[in-house]
Amino acid sequence: MIGCPPKERVVAVELGTESRAYPFSRLREIRVINDRIEDRMIVVFWAPGTASAVDAASIASSRDVGAAGVFDRTVDSRRLTFEPNGNGLFQDKQTGSTWNLLGYAIAGPMAGHRLAAIEHGNHFWFAWAVFKPDTKVVR
Repeated sequence: MIGCPPKERVVAVELGTESRAYPFSRLREIRVINDRIEDRMIVVFWAPGTASAVDAASIASSRDVGAAGVFDRTVDSRRLTFEPNGNGLFQDKQTGSTWNLLGYAIAGPMAGHRLAAIEHGNHFWFAWAVFKPDTKVVR
């Protein structure tokens, strides 16, 4: 199992015959990954503010591991490209609209639109890789 340290948290996505893993450590640095899996244009968002349930006796005293969401980047036949916009929010480069971690446009020309969610899991690398050892790790 090459790709990540065993206890690295990853966002795991499987579309068609391809599997990808996006390490939380990398997402913490860059916050957004625009990607393509087979014929789907996707975006992975990461935002701080979620405590780990396994790092301390009390979740409230655990470290912040963040949370992630995965979405289709196409809205109304328009392909969007995203970048971080501070405070756990995101902005598309095409319209300048502001989006939240749940894929809702909350300000700008796209306000009221929602990105279609892509099924994914937030796993430890070892738990995903044991079943999907050919997964490509995206850095």
